[in-house]
Amino acid sequence: MTSLAVLFFAMSSGQNTLQNKALDLRWKPVSGAVTEYEMVINSLDKSQPFSAEALIVQTISKVSSEGYTVRSVNKGTMMRVGTEEIRDERTNESVVRHAGNGAVLSIEKAQNSAETRRLAVVTRFVAPPAPVNVGGGWQHRYEPDKEFPGARITYRYRGLVELNKFAVAEIEFSFGEDGRERPYKGTGTWWVDANTGQPLRMKATVENWMSGGTASGTISLTKR
Repeated sequence: MTSLAVLFFAMSSGQNTLQNKALDLRWKPVSGAVTEYEMVINSLDKSQPFSAEALIVQTISKVSSEGYTVRSVNKGTMMRVGTEEIRDERTNESVVRHAGNGAVLSIEKAQNSAETRRLAVVTRFVAPPAPVNVGGGWQHRYEPDKEFPGARITYRYRGLVELNKFAVAEIEFSFGEDGRERPYKGTGTWWVDANTGQPLRMKATVENWMSGGTASGTISLTKR
């Protein structure tokens, strides 16, 4: 057996072992850990074309028995409105406190706390309460809080895929807000490291988001 065949067999065997195993998808970050994500947003409103690309640097500023706190800094955004390109060099910052499963507990700092909380429903992965098998699902509900109307998220673990030579759990999700005339709602997919529980990639479509809440948009996060 060639060395290449041995490597392929080892990767396949490891992935099959994980495929048949219930996965604990809780990420356990350490204080000071830094992760960079590329964020891409696109409006689906053809009458008002808009897109934006940004680099988000996330730092774990605190870890406790309750969970962890993430400081996110936007290192600049390239926006395209129609044929015009606009570079925004402002370093917007937010601080979000998370429970151990990744759910948002509170927005400690943000330019727009209500909007940050609403988008956190899409951009923060909430792990299952117990190890989950392929086909298994779970839900998380956010209660209303001041300007935040509350939201519900449903997840389902579809199986393992390979991403950059790593075994990754592919998880589909759907979400919706409560008590709002034009609620954010939509569907998406998370790709989560099957061994560490760290979110690696996310793509979602959000309805009632763009053009003053009258059009849909897409958002993606990709770990660099």
